[in-house]
This record gives sequence, structure tokens and C-alpha cells, in this order.
Amino acid sequence: MAQKGLTVSLSGDDTVQLNNQVISTMANQDPGHVTFPNELATVEQGKNGTTIYAQNNMGFVADLTLRLLLAGIDDQYLNSLLQQQNTAFSDFGLITCVFNKRVGDGKGNILTVVYQLNGGIFSKGVEVMTSARGDVNQSVAVWLLRFGNWIRLVQ
Repeated sequence: MAQKGLTVSLSGDDTVQLNNQVISTMANQDPGHVTFPNELATVEQGKNGTTIYAQNNMGFVADLTLRLLLAGIDDQYLNSLLQQQNTAFSDFGLITCVFNKRVGDGKGNILTVVYQLNGGIFSKGVEVMTSARGDVNQSVAVWLLRFGNWIRLVQ
């Protein structure tokens, strides 16, 4: 039983969907990671105690890193999308992502934190490695996607 004033967060059963396809062949370590490379807003001090605030629209850019099993079904799916992007960039259908995190409070109450990422492209090539010492990461494909907009919901 939780102590008075103690807050807990039980997280599990996260899901990632790209273009409505559930990504199921995630690898080890941190297989899915959403980051935001830019600030949403900036603030600077001016002369004589003034303060200037500005919204930074680049703050709505989001990066998604996926670590998938090399040559797995999801790696193959993303590779087909990458080939489409590289073959005819102007015709490429932008990627959507829904990243769901289920969170419990230890009392049976569950909320879902949803990151909806829209307007996605492959921003870099697929990272892979080889290892002479048997590193398991040589069986992992690292995908880097960039999205033009995002929203976060707590439901």
C-alpha cells in the first residue's frame, strides 16, 4: 500500500504505430524514443529590465528513434517506405506516428499518455553495426525519423 503523499507511476504496455501499423519487433535497450530538438519558446533579457518572449515554431519538430530487429517485419516495412521516399520524394506520403504510454497509479487507475506525431520523413539513413565480440546490437536496425508537428494528450 502506498504511503500518504507518495506518488507512484507504473508504466508498461507501450505501443508505437506508424501509419496505423503497430510496431512489434522492437529491440533491446530503449527501442522507442521521442525527442524534441528545439525549444518551444525563447526568452531574453533586454536593456533596462525589459524581457522579450518569442514562440519558436521549430519547437513543434519531433524526432523518433526506433531500434528494431534487423530484417524483422517492421524493419522491412520501414525499408519499403524509405525506398518510396528516396525514389520519389515529391510523391512520398508523410508518416504519422502514435506513441502510447499506459501509466498506472498502483490503485488500478490507468491513464494513457499519447504523443501524436505528424508529417514524418526519414531524416537519416538506417544505422547498423558489426561486432567481432558478439555484441547483440549487431542485430539491431536504428531508424531516425523527423516529424513536422506533434501534440501530447493525457487521457
